[in-house]
Amino acid sequence: MAQRYSITIGNPPRNTASDQTGVRETIGDASIYASTSDIIRLPDNAGVIIGHLFRKSPSFERVRALTPAEGRMVTSTKGWSLISNFWGGYVAVLRDDDENLRVMRDPSGALPCLYRRRPNQICFASDLQTLGITGREFAEVNWNNLAGHIYANDLRDGSTCITGVEELLPGFAIEIGSSVKVGQIWDPWTFASDPDTSSYENITDTLEKVIRGCVTAWAQAFDQALLGVSGGLDSSILASCLSEAQTSWSGLTMATDESEGDERYYARLLMEFLNRPLTEDCHDLDDIDLTKGTSLHLARPNGAAFGQSLDRALRSELKRTNAKAFFTGQGGDNVFCYMLSATPFLDRIMSQGLGLRSLQTLNDICILTGCTYWQALAMAAKRSMCARGYRWTGDTSFLSPSIAFPDDIASRHPWLSPPSGSLVGKGVHISMLLRIQGTMEGFPRTTEATWVAPLLSQPIVETCLRIPSWVWCQGGENRAPARRAFELSLPYRIAHRRTKGGANSFVFDVIDAQRNRLRELLLGGTLAEHRLLDLPAIEDALRPGRAILSPYHLRLSYLAEAENWARHWSDGKRSHLTLGAH
Repeated sequence: MAQRYSITIGNPPRNTASDQTGVRETIGDASIYASTSDIIRLPDNAGVIIGHLFRKSPSFERVRALTPAEGRMVTSTKGWSLISNFWGGYVAVLRDDDENLRVMRDPSGALPCLYRRRPNQICFASDLQTLGITGREFAEVNWNNLAGHIYANDLRDGSTCITGVEELLPGFAIEIGSSVKVGQIWDPWTFASDPDTSSYENITDTLEKVIRGCVTAWAQAFDQALLGVSGGLDSSILASCLSEAQTSWSGLTMATDESEGDERYYARLLMEFLNRPLTEDCHDLDDIDLTKGTSLHLARPNGAAFGQSLDRALRSELKRTNAKAFFTGQGGDNVFCYMLSATPFLDRIMSQGLGLRSLQTLNDICILTGCTYWQALAMAAKRSMCARGYRWTGDTSFLSPSIAFPDDIASRHPWLSPPSGSLVGKGVHISMLLRIQGTMEGFPRTTEATWVAPLLSQPIVETCLRIPSWVWCQGGENRAPARRAFELSLPYRIAHRRTKGGANSFVFDVIDAQRNRLRELLLGGTLAEHRLLDLPAIEDALRPGRAILSPYHLRLSYLAEAENWARHWSDGKRSHLTLGAH
């Protein structure tokens, strides 16, 4: 992780990474440490902002210091002006006139924020090590939370799988005074409920300006950047923006031995079009060890072992290019509302009534999904009869049938409680934003480079939330406004590409090659000891010669990661589950 920080409120910190050299600040009862100079001080010792801060449009410029008036506005609004006038990847500590302290995290979640409470002290940090948790002697696995996390690992509610450690979620703040209160400071429904009703051309023009502004701002924060080039639309949009950002950058693409995972043709096409260097590497089975975790540094298991191959290539290329940041198009599908359902048709009927415009959306959906009109109508009718709000379902595959999971876990996050009269598609869109937040922290942190996902920048997300769901599938193309916005800046075969490969086949190869090792890991492991797994189902799935079907290959790979994580943090003592609510 490129940037580390700690915030200790109350008793002075002891035996934490804050003993390292770096920037130190004191705000009231808060002792603050940051590993880099990316810290902005507010006037009158009223607070600090740790991380990257930028202005909203039209300039999108990097902010190194606030004016006295801006600083006073931040404190007088308890940080609201940060949300409304700025964006970035930051955590802020603010002090009010009553000496109460407020810690807030920006809506993108670019900078992690964990915390734990102790008598007369609450500590915040960028990671477990900086929080003072460096091994199992300092931590205890919360087995109830771990079971709930495996069940729904892409839905975060602030709890973690380590007892006593919590996460301050993106777009939330915590106030420390006579009591400790956690509250929401940014609401996606503010933008989802205020649709952009302008012309398609105006929507695409606005989207392009916002994306270019945000990507350029991020790019100019680093001397040298490396872009993960997947051959798809999202990373190609970033490449187009980086080419105009007046910064030095290059690309890295990964391929598998099978054609499904070999996107090098499209990566070459893109980089030749933009006249930028590209490094090609291949996923290698020799890089993968299913008994070694990739998320042992995290407060929850995340990711999977096949990420070890990308980690190896990434470390090598970052060292070779001396890049200070790795840019990824991660989250593009989520931000650009990539839906394959009849929901946009239902939204348009609810918004504009049944007529030619809604029938055009029905036609767009049929082109996009390949279904018939009657199938699309049936899907829309079925969805219209469901309860309002988004129903989030977990994955019980290979989990013990004796564990009682709640029927609906959407109540764990306030974003999933829509206001009255909201459109169904916006609920789906917001749920997609939550899902990507649940995966972003899982990347390896074996380098000092900063991991940047520009498409999750607050102005881009807010702009996209205001675009109606039916606009995203206009003309029968997914992510249609984003395609239109950048079609003249990209090769046509990429801007309007309808297929996309990936490393899916490589995951099958990994599990097939290490089937016996995986079977031993899961059947004789810590998760099995604590009765979290359906052992007969796992044994049957991994028996010799049996074909492993999708999506169970991904599920088994994730269970291996969860097992490795649990072994790392567990003290080996037997514990009993009392599940039923998480």
